[in-house]
Amino acid sequence: TIYGASNPGPGIMETIAPFVVENDGWEVASDEKKGLVPSKANASLKLRFDNITDQIQTLNFIAMKSYGEKWEGSRFKVDAFVDRKIENEDGGQPRTPSSTAAEPLRSLEIEGVHDKHTSESYNYKIDLGKERVLAGDILNVEIRLIGGTTAKITGMMFCRM
Repeated sequence: TIYGASNPGPGIMETIAPFVVENDGWEVASDEKKGLVPSKANASLKLRFDNITDQIQTLNFIAMKSYGEKWEGSRFKVDAFVDRKIENEDGGQPRTPSSTAAEPLRSLEIEGVHDKHTSESYNYKIDLGKERVLAGDILNVEIRLIGGTTAKITGMMFCRM
């Protein structure tokens, strides 16, 4: 979904609602820089993508860094879990299932504070390598505030390459 004055599209929460398994403290930012922000310490957001029709190689997160007391210690963690489809539809070799109760396949920690006196967005990438998500797999993403009192996620893209 593309957001902008000429094509505002649905709201952020309406866009992610079909994928939200649990939201404990993330909400839409109330300022002019759109994104998801935590409303409490240790806020967590769990997303599930279970209708995957193509491979996913990279998970991209666009996050804002800012400055000042409000942003001190700001840090959040993204964990990616994959539940593997057991058999290929074409009769090929079955893949080993992984459990969401186990360790995440990949993790990424993102700091929300920097020394510049500006607020800027940066792209962060989780490359799944040879363990990429394949059609029929289920991707679970967990986002948790692990430091400070604020952070801002301004975008998420899951890409084939």
